[in-house]
Amino acid sequence: MSSRAKLDVETLLTVILGLVVVLLVLELVDAVAGFFPVFSRSLIALLITVLILLWYVRRR
Repeated sequence: MSSRAKLDVETLLTVILGLVVVLLVLELVDAVAGFFPVFSRSLIALLITVLILLWYVRRR
């Protein structure tokens, strides 16, 4: 893979990771504000997605 393509993939992964983190924070704020559905399925899915993306970025 060329260095430019690698840079584009890294940039794309960084943007996706940033968006997922923002969604995770919003979901946490919503869960805390609601007091009842503390860990909804979407929150768990976002957390798993963040962990997978972090593992992939750190592995390289």
